[in-house]
Amino acid sequence: LLLAENWPSHCIVQLGEAIIEESMRRIIISKIQNKSESERIQLAWSVLGHSTSGTWLDFPLKDSNTKATQSCNEQFDMLAACDDLKYLEEKFPGVYSPRNVVTLVHILNSPSVPDGRMGLSECYALRSLYQKFTTLVEDARIDRGVWNLFDSLMLEEGDTTKQEEIVRKFGAAFVLEDTPQTLRDILAEPMKSLSQFAVHCLRGLSFFQNNKQNNEQISPRLELASVIDSIVTEREECARKYIIKDANYPSPGPMSAEQWAKNWGSEASPVDPILYAKVRSRVHRNNFNKSLTVKEALADKAYRKHGGHFAFPSQLDTFIPGLHRRTRDLHNNWKQIGKETRGPLARKNAVEEMLLRLRWDSRDKAAGTKLSKIVGVIWDGLENRPAGLPISSALWLHDISSDDDEIDYDSDNSRETSKEMEGKEIFVTEKCNSRIYEKGGDADEWSVITGG
Repeated sequence: LLLAENWPSHCIVQLGEAIIEESMRRIIISKIQNKSESERIQLAWSVLGHSTSGTWLDFPLKDSNTKATQSCNEQFDMLAACDDLKYLEEKFPGVYSPRNVVTLVHILNSPSVPDGRMGLSECYALRSLYQKFTTLVEDARIDRGVWNLFDSLMLEEGDTTKQEEIVRKFGAAFVLEDTPQTLRDILAEPMKSLSQFAVHCLRGLSFFQNNKQNNEQISPRLELASVIDSIVTEREECARKYIIKDANYPSPGPMSAEQWAKNWGSEASPVDPILYAKVRSRVHRNNFNKSLTVKEALADKAYRKHGGHFAFPSQLDTFIPGLHRRTRDLHNNWKQIGKETRGPLARKNAVEEMLLRLRWDSRDKAAGTKLSKIVGVIWDGLENRPAGLPISSALWLHDISSDDDEIDYDSDNSRETSKEMEGKEIFVTEKCNSRIYEKGGDADEWSVITGG
């Protein structure tokens, strides 16, 4: 800045804001680079809301350690988001506010900033510095310029009180301000910052790149609406193309992980990852002689028995790992131990068991009804029953293709939270090779049901 003494003040301001803008971009990218497509869409949606109040700018930065992402997930409805964004842009063009300010603060106020990147405190200090410096440069320019001012203090004799006062102001300008307290302290242009935040979240998504090629001037709300609309259309076409009609995989050939993600989105994740990790470790240790797919299915079941839940990033994310393989494993196991697999009752019991062994959000009743029908069709295929009407392979799509009764998958009386299970006695019955072994005893809170 000292070398730019001949720059107009507005150029110094532009330089400082460009540095801050780039620093903010790098902060955002570092926080979202490992997030899924659905998570990035949700983050973009979360900053493109509307509020008549600007109080969100006074939100304290120190309160960023809350469960922001979970709260954002609970509000987000991807199927309704497209119309909502178009309505807001029509009524309030270019005016934005965060739907959940905690989410925004959580991203921006990262406690760990990668090396070589400025954090919020440094950005705040830089803005304070150039604001003071531009005023001082203007004052010094009236008196022969910054460097001539310094030269006069060293070379000229006589009264230098005025020059010394300006130099003291220069020294004071380099004293850093206190750390920023609210969003207002770091967002000089809030609307522009929120718009850029949304664009950074969308950049890299294939649908976003296609939209940018077609229209460079579209607003971020309409950009996001277009991306969501494209994803909904493609996922629906995929789910109706790759239908479930028997025990075979819906695709005619093998698919890569990228293709699975593109067609069905992300899988559900444990809401309580710590509980899940402990339960999974125990299940794997107790079932070391079983195949990996069976151990994973039993781990998901045990996690539910301890009160755990899984959650998809959005409604359009319905990829269920091991759907066909785990159903086949259960069918083979029942055949091996001589358990009945034919008939309505056996089918109902199999579907209930699979709803415990598969990763999906059991709090979504509609998804449970759809998944019950899908598993039922797969089970019928394993039993070589005549194929009925095919079912689309997405939990969020409604099919008028089955008259199956709804299964109450939350009625399992044995479901207890880990706290309630502590100190209780659990009996595990495993039927294998026509012999029954009964195990019992005092159980700690991590004892789990391991039988098929």
